[in-house]
Amino acid sequence: MTGKTSIILVNYNTSEMTRQCIRSIYAQVREPMEIIVVDNASRDNSVRDIAAEFEDVQVIEAGGNIGFGSANNLGVRTATGEYIFLLNSDTILRNDPLPYFIEALQENEQTGVVGAYLTDQDGKPSLSGGRTYSIQKYLSLGIRAYLHLVGSKHQHPSHPQVDYVIGADMFMRKSLFEATDGFDERIFMYFEDVELCDRITRSGYKNRLVKGPEIVHLEKAEGQNMFVKIHNMASLMYCMQKKYPRWQFRLFQLTFFLLKLPLMILKGEREYVMAAWHWERYMRNNNDIKHTER
Repeated sequence: MTGKTSIILVNYNTSEMTRQCIRSIYAQVREPMEIIVVDNASRDNSVRDIAAEFEDVQVIEAGGNIGFGSANNLGVRTATGEYIFLLNSDTILRNDPLPYFIEALQENEQTGVVGAYLTDQDGKPSLSGGRTYSIQKYLSLGIRAYLHLVGSKHQHPSHPQVDYVIGADMFMRKSLFEATDGFDERIFMYFEDVELCDRITRSGYKNRLVKGPEIVHLEKAEGQNMFVKIHNMASLMYCMQKKYPRWQFRLFQLTFFLLKLPLMILKGEREYVMAAWHWERYMRNNNDIKHTER
């Protein structure tokens, strides 16, 4: 193997979880690497605790809660590795994934982002990647939700080539990340990974999942709260607006809004539904978004 890997984690009030992830990195990884933690103004003594336990880990204080994508961009600017591994703090490595990832990139110069087939803490498939956002995809999902057709649990894609690799474990050449300008910093959280992979794909690269790495993604059991739903919806609308002509986006937005309207009427999820319509007010350039709890 050649080339050092910069492993970048974003931390926000997850001191113990982040340190658990770092312990697993040191226990498993044998390839040349550096670990960079970007802290988004945590209030749980994360910076102190991480620095005290791991003297070789570089901790960068963002100075505020700048969001997931912006924090990763900050970490990459500091990185000195040939490769970057953007790893969620709520993951645990069960083996060394770097040889598998590096081999996948070296086999084909047109491979963009690679990731693992993630599992949850029970060993079941966890969301690892899939199809990018499109009008057809989200209108279909909206109709299924409207008709109360419950989808199945996460399943791993049947083919290794995917449109996007989930942001929990994105591995790529640093030069590619820089050439595509990294994450869109207008996205505070959610869909920044899919949007970046979409740009990488349109640049002529192919993204894929790799067999061999064993990475556990500690998914939350309580489900999505309203804050998550609002930001997820706003980010989706922003990404769709970037991708499609204005008339197509507005038609999609209206249709999607009408499909979600029963949620506002029957379940009182007004903010969530309105985010589909007035998504601009929920984007990162809204002054109050940076101060909202994640």
